[in-house]
Amino acid sequence: MQIDIPSSLAGFIDATLIRLQSQFPETVFERTPAGIQVDAGNLAPEHLRSAVLHAVYREKIYAETLPLREELLNRVLR
Repeated sequence: MQIDIPSSLAGFIDATLIRLQSQFPETVFERTPAGIQVDAGNLAPEHLRSAVLHAVYREKIYAETLPLREELLNRVLR
């Protein structure tokens, strides 16, 4: 199944694939020009689609808040 990812989130796909492969080791994930191709196997497609989109969004939040968390730790640990 193909899960389209908006171009504004495309920069987070590679890190998302690593996270997804650890969560679903029997499932095959591949990056495509439009998003992520998934061999769902026995998993429910709607569950997998939800998990993929959630993982992409989590990766976006992680990347965007990393500088803030680093700065906070630097100030606290000085």
